[in-house]
Amino acid sequence: MKLTQKLNIIFSLVAKRIMKVKAPLLVSWSLTNRCNYRCQYCGIWKENTKELNTSEVFFVIDELSRCGNKAIAFTGGESLMRDDIIDIIDYCSYRGIYTKLSTNGSLVKDKINGLSKIGFVRMSFDGPKEVHDAQRQNGSYDEVVAAVDLLRKNNIKVGLNCVISKLNAGHISDILNEAKKMDLRISFQPLEYRNNREFLFENMPSNEEYKKVFEILLAEKIRGNRYIANSPMVLSYMLNGFRQSSIKCWAGLLIWRITPEGEIMACDRLEGSTESYSCLDGEIGKALNMMGPVHCSKMCLRNYTIELNYLLSFKPSTILNLRYDF
Repeated sequence: MKLTQKLNIIFSLVAKRIMKVKAPLLVSWSLTNRCNYRCQYCGIWKENTKELNTSEVFFVIDELSRCGNKAIAFTGGESLMRDDIIDIIDYCSYRGIYTKLSTNGSLVKDKINGLSKIGFVRMSFDGPKEVHDAQRQNGSYDEVVAAVDLLRKNNIKVGLNCVISKLNAGHISDILNEAKKMDLRISFQPLEYRNNREFLFENMPSNEEYKKVFEILLAEKIRGNRYIANSPMVLSYMLNGFRQSSIKCWAGLLIWRITPEGEIMACDRLEGSTESYSCLDGEIGKALNMMGPVHCSKMCLRNYTIELNYLLSFKPSTILNLRYDF
């Protein structure tokens, strides 16, 4: 991200936060549920949902831009499975919107020539070769390493994201060593129950396993481990059982979620229990007016949202931890 673009996003966040103005500044957009992997802890590929076509995606981008959107994080499924993903990224760039993309890395080699305008690529990475491949599929570790190398050769910023499950909870030190070897920052995302997806149950770490993971990470962060992307406050929040509820959630106010079929909601963790709005029925403006702060009784495990909530609460350690990959 160019410094001017980064400062523009930060200034917009702070200004809207202080003036209490609602705007979809930061949007997490799942473009597809399709995926070419069958990871042990994820069954999103089983959810066969309709996807917006290219012109519909462009329409939504236009509307978001008019409402003040500054950054979009494209997720999936595997977002690189969309044939039009390069066109979408290019169109965001045309509209002045910063873009991030999450990927398992397997399709980077096929898309690399069109990724020059992406702001940041977040690579799924779950441990050393034997652990990563067991959690995802054979050969997936080598695909990540090759993708990282290719992105760097093309001057595209890249980082890692680790989903913590029973399979890799005992390998945190190994994962940090892998991140150091690749010289990349890595964020840690707890596996969470969502929408009664049964495939998650057998892979969910126990509370004690989670506690041990975050004890290690927080201690390493305090010692100055520069490869851990999570801020100290968020690691402490996770270590304390996700119970620091005094921090205001900005989902629905400055943070939006969009589903593959074009539904806008404050947070997909609340899917089915809170109102959503269609991107295509003139409801983006309605969503802007109607969506309010999330009153969530659940413990939030979403690293991305928690980091932003601490940032927007002006917590010093989170602000100091800020990097280009926010």
